[in-house]
Amino acid sequence: MKIYQGLCLLALFFYQNTYAEEALSAPSGQSPQCEKAYESAGQIKTIGNVFNTLSSACHDAGGMKLMHQILVSENGNEPTGVLFTCTGSDSNYVVLSCLFPTSLES
Repeated sequence: MKIYQGLCLLALFFYQNTYAEEALSAPSGQSPQCEKAYESAGQIKTIGNVFNTLSSACHDAGGMKLMHQILVSENGNEPTGVLFTCTGSDSNYVVLSCLFPTSLES
């Protein structure tokens, strides 16, 4: 059973990293923290770069944990965006959330 759980975790890890270098587009109509994190993420706006800059904004806003979820299309499994969620000590309390669409140029 432990081997099966280990394989599932490994598969999830590789699935999440498949899109790690996916370029993100600027968020529109969202909080200033989201826009600032995007602008500060470096020249290439990857999930990792935006996560790093948004992590600081999360902690500055009183958050304890930043998570991300890669959104994929129903047909073709293409990434359509990334939802970042900053939570407090209670994971049900959302301090900040940002949705970044994937770049159309990638």
